[in-house]
Amino acid sequence: MSESGFGEEEPLAEGDPVRVGPYLLLNRLGADAAGRVYLAHSPGGRRVAVKVVDAEVARDPAFRARLRREVAAAQRVSGGFAVPVVGADTDATNPWVAASHLAGPSLNESIAAEGPPSADSARRLAAALTEALGALHRARVIHGDLRPSTILVGKDGPRLIDFAVPRALAPDTVRLTAESPYTAPERLLGEAPSEASDIYALGAVLYFMATGRTPRGRGGASTLGHPTAHPESDLSRLDDDLLRDSISACLATDPARRPTSESLLVHLHGTLARPPEAPGPGGPPARIRPWPSLRLRRPASAVHRGVAALASALSLLAAICIGIAYEPAYSGTRSNRPGASSSPGAFWSLTKGAAGDYVGLWTTPSSVVLGTTTGLTAYDPATRAKVWSWLPPKGSALCTMSRHSSEGIGALIYGTDDPEYGPQCDHLQTISLSSGILNWAKAVTGVASGKPGTFGGENNASLSIGDGTVTAPLEYKFDNRTDLINVALHAGTVNWSTDYGGNPMPNGCALTGKAQEFRGTVYTLGLCDDYTRIKLLAFKGRSPSPASTVANLPGCDPTGDEPGPVTVRSTAQTMDFLVTGANHLLIGCSADLNGDTLYTLRADSAKLVPVISTGTSNMLTAASLNSEIHMFKNTLYFMVSMDSKLATGVVAVNMDTGKQLWAKMLPNSYIGRLLTAEESGVKLLAYDSLSPTALCALAAKDGSTKMCDSLNPADAETLGKVDYPDPQTVSSDGYLAFGFPSTDMTEDGTPVFTLMPPNDTSTHITTTMDAVSPLHPGL
Repeated sequence: MSESGFGEEEPLAEGDPVRVGPYLLLNRLGADAAGRVYLAHSPGGRRVAVKVVDAEVARDPAFRARLRREVAAAQRVSGGFAVPVVGADTDATNPWVAASHLAGPSLNESIAAEGPPSADSARRLAAALTEALGALHRARVIHGDLRPSTILVGKDGPRLIDFAVPRALAPDTVRLTAESPYTAPERLLGEAPSEASDIYALGAVLYFMATGRTPRGRGGASTLGHPTAHPESDLSRLDDDLLRDSISACLATDPARRPTSESLLVHLHGTLARPPEAPGPGGPPARIRPWPSLRLRRPASAVHRGVAALASALSLLAAICIGIAYEPAYSGTRSNRPGASSSPGAFWSLTKGAAGDYVGLWTTPSSVVLGTTTGLTAYDPATRAKVWSWLPPKGSALCTMSRHSSEGIGALIYGTDDPEYGPQCDHLQTISLSSGILNWAKAVTGVASGKPGTFGGENNASLSIGDGTVTAPLEYKFDNRTDLINVALHAGTVNWSTDYGGNPMPNGCALTGKAQEFRGTVYTLGLCDDYTRIKLLAFKGRSPSPASTVANLPGCDPTGDEPGPVTVRSTAQTMDFLVTGANHLLIGCSADLNGDTLYTLRADSAKLVPVISTGTSNMLTAASLNSEIHMFKNTLYFMVSMDSKLATGVVAVNMDTGKQLWAKMLPNSYIGRLLTAEESGVKLLAYDSLSPTALCALAAKDGSTKMCDSLNPADAETLGKVDYPDPQTVSSDGYLAFGFPSTDMTEDGTPVFTLMPPNDTSTHITTTMDAVSPLHPGL
């Protein structure tokens, strides 16, 4: 069995370096047109793979520019889904990049040794691969070379790697590098890699995984220069309807007809707990859910225009796990014109083209503050008039907003919009929500340990404000190191900052960057006991003080044979979260794909309370904070996938005791998103086959349906323009304000912000509700 998909090790040859950067080279792992890959040891004894680029190749300035972009792109997704990048020097005579060297077979080797998995295991692996690919796409990264040999199968799920294909040599060499059975038809005709071509490759990989056979006759080009459709007979080997329908959709010849990673994951995840049905006496198994009901991606012309506009940025990072990165384009002029809908009593929307990419929302009793990359604007929800607006300095972009405000003040991060790396988020500032006036005379810049750093990054959910302070994670370029900084809310002076640079603190723990201010204390997750344990730590007070250990977090500790510091840190940054409610701190982590562990900490207590362990893979992460987790006073609400049901459900938990109050499936077996939590219960947006259908409300007392009214057609059409949205929602004066995350691949006509007036629904829907048996108690 090889490791990390690199093949067999070979001794170092004459002329090979002995050391690269801080890494001691041990053996050769492989070579390609761009350079060589070595197995090495870090100073701490960790095994890493180091790619060294040939000096001749590196003489091309365009190559170095593309390599820098690739390193930055890979570091955005290094975590639970990709082999983490641990270091790089793109300015050296022989540029190099180092990544963790993880033990485990490739998918190709696993299938060859053990054969195809069972139908249930195949579904789970398909969902995990889709989730991993979706993580890349959300980070604005295109893999470009997905195939069985670039997928590492570990105990904690699959990891995406790519050490074999030299894409950075020149943009025009990216036309056809993947193995033909996994190459989308449009790429055979010279088109650049895209999310759609990644989905095609995923379908081919899933076919191989389920059957043990390489796809044949797919994606070939005819003599007329047009790609041929994949023959349906190729799918006859698949007995599982869910996998057959999913693979067929992925292998659509027209890129516009392929699902997005998000919609594919929803389709797979919604049926994950249900075992495949055995054939009845009269024929084949019944279909679980028709695939065509899923929303597909935008028309091919729009996708291709976006890809073509970015084609000059295509590059290869042969040294790391990820393929081609598309940097965000922060374009669009602010406009006060309504977007998709402006009639009274209907949604009022702003599109990406009018407002920019979505960043966040704040609310006051009489206004909603929308943050996009182009700046902040406060709107009166009743009149839709601008109350105030703030624009970042010329050439800069807004990066991050705190999830909450404090004393009528919000915290924000902005930075220079670098054409190569995107926004350099190195300025921390606060602003008045009532006037739009900046609170500090001068922004706090990201400088610690004598080196410039950026705020946020993978930890942007950790920007927090409260009790007279602002706390932010401070990260350094290219080396995965993290510190924390705490600033006085009103004065803008630094109370304290750490200066550990990723090294262990006096208590033996290293910082992850996950932090939240809560009632005068900054809580953070630490990597402890030689990086084998994750613990809850606390910095108390407004003056420098060592971090104290609050509690161990059973169920959060890393799994696997070799939980090195980079692997554990990147997994914690991707999967784990801290978030505050009115009276509690909520801690969440996913040590593996088998489920989540949740804890609460009451403001007046030092005792952690375990919430639940569902026994299913809910995958609640920092990305879930928008629409899968809400808190109100002492009640926690969150979404789960219900066992043996084709729907999602809502669970309510008493945060003081950790005990479940109730668990209910969504009305009519809908899937949905939580919007808001209030005294009376929770509101949610319900979807029927991924089409936005209704606004529902569940009672706080028992989860019964208080309301479930269909959306009017105009509003449903507006929401339908967003591919299965994950909205952040706030309420102001009876209005619901939705913010929809977007990327550079999102079309300009897609809504990023909508306002829903009170009583903006059509007709009442007769609903049926199923109670769900109590979930398993916590650890």
